[in-house]
Amino acid sequence: MHPQHLPIFSLNTAPHDGADETTKDKTMTALTHTHAKGASLLARLHAATDALSDRIAAYRMYRRTYNELSALTNGELADLGLHRSELRRVALESAGKL
Repeated sequence: MHPQHLPIFSLNTAPHDGADETTKDKTMTALTHTHAKGASLLARLHAATDALSDRIAAYRMYRRTYNELSALTNGELADLGLHRSELRRVALESAGKL
């Protein structure tokens, strides 16, 4: 939060203790206004938990894909056009590059 002090000038036209009615009281008051920049704490917390949830889901997809491909024989991988050294890359692509 960033406080801002905004000066407010007011002209009081009320007479002072029998003074001439044309005399004006010049007073200055300060107004403190606070506002938050960006999202609220609750919104940021919600975004962080959503991001963490997405990351966990992507990791699970990576592990599932990697484990399933690892279970295949070299011949089955060759039928798919893959080499065992490519399993990590393929699993990362399926998970959206974690």
